[in-house]
Amino acid sequence: MKNLSVYVHIPFCKSKCYYCDFRSFQNCSTDDIKEYMKDLLKEIEYYRDLGKSYVIDTLFIGGGTPSMVSSEFIVNVMERLGEIFYFVQFPEISIEGNPDTLTYDKMAHYYAAGINRISMGLQSNNQKLLKTLGRIHGSEDFLESLENAREIGFNNINGDLMFGLPGQSLKTFQNTLKWTEKLEIPHISAYGLIINEETELARKIDQGIIPEPDEDLEVDMYDYLRKFLQSKKYQHYEISNFARPGFQCRHNRTYWENREYLGFGLGAHSSMGEKRFSNAEDFRSYHHKIQSGEKPIAGVEILSDKDRLKESLMLGLRLTEGIDLKLLENRYETRLEDSILDKIQEFKSQGLLENHQSLLRLTPKGFYLSNSVFREIIG
Repeated sequence: MKNLSVYVHIPFCKSKCYYCDFRSFQNCSTDDIKEYMKDLLKEIEYYRDLGKSYVIDTLFIGGGTPSMVSSEFIVNVMERLGEIFYFVQFPEISIEGNPDTLTYDKMAHYYAAGINRISMGLQSNNQKLLKTLGRIHGSEDFLESLENAREIGFNNINGDLMFGLPGQSLKTFQNTLKWTEKLEIPHISAYGLIINEETELARKIDQGIIPEPDEDLEVDMYDYLRKFLQSKKYQHYEISNFARPGFQCRHNRTYWENREYLGFGLGAHSSMGEKRFSNAEDFRSYHHKIQSGEKPIAGVEILSDKDRLKESLMLGLRLTEGIDLKLLENRYETRLEDSILDKIQEFKSQGLLENHQSLLRLTPKGFYLSNSVFREIIG
C-alpha cells in the first residue's frame, strides 16, 4: 500500500484576522457547523475505495480555526478516517489552533483521539501588533495553551510567527523571537506578511489607518530570523520553517516533495498522480454535491510530465537542502526545458542559486527573492 497525506479543512473562525484571505468564515451558527461536519464525514466515506490502496502517513486538520469547533467533531473526523483508511504505525497527526480557543479539555480529547502535533498561532507577543492584525488572543493565552498541551502529553508543537508587520520594528521582532525561543518550542514557522487585496488589512492600509510595511526592514528581520534560530540549534529546512532535530513537519514536506495528498472539506485541494482537483468553495455547492451522493469536486486538472517536473522543481527549491535535477528528471522520465536550464544558469550568475554536490539550492540571497525565482521557472 502507498503512503498518503491527508488534509481536512475546518473553515470556521471565531473572528477573521485582518490579513486572512483563506476560505474561512466567522459568525456561523451551531446548526451550520453541525451540517458542515456531517457533510465532511460523508465526503470521507465517498473515498472508501482509496482505503484499499493507501495508508495515511500524515494528517493535518487545518482551517479556519479547527480548535473553535467542538472537540467532538474533531474526534468524529478521526474515527471516520480510521474506518476508511489504515494509518502507518507512527503517523504524524496535526491540528491547528488559536490560543483563545485551545482549551485544556479540547486538547485532551485531541490527544486521546490520536492527534500528536499541535500548531499554535502566536504571530507576535506584542499586544499592539496583535490588535493591528485583528488577532483576539494575547501572549498569556499562548503561554497557558502551551503549558496545557505539554501537561497533556504533546511534545511536537509548532508556533507560528509573522514579521514585516505594519508598525513592527526590528527590535520588536527580535524580542518576540527571543521570547519564543526561550519557550523551547521544537518547531517555528515564521512568515513575512503578505497583504492580499480584499482583506481588511489592505483596506486599512489604503485608508491610511495602518502604515504600510517597510520591505527593506522585512529583509533585515528575515536575515536576523535565520541567523538567530540557527544559532539556537534550529535547522532551517524550508524557506519559512525551522525545527529542532526530529521535528520537521512531515506533512508539509509532502507538498514540497510533490507527493500525493488528499484534501477533504470546503475548497480543499488534492494531488493524486497526474491529477489535481479541488472541492467546491461555497457551502451551498459543497452541501448539494454531498447530499446528491457525489464527491464535491469542482475542478480537475491533468498535468503533463513536463508540468509536474517544473512544479516539483519549484516546490523542491523551497527546501534548503535543495533538489537533485537528475533524480527529478528520472522521476518523470523527461528533461527540463532548455529555457528553464538557461534561467537556472542566470540565477546562478546572480547569486540566487548554487550547486551543493549534486543538489541545486537557493542561496541565502535567493531566499529573499524566492518568489521571483519561482515565477521565472514556472514561466
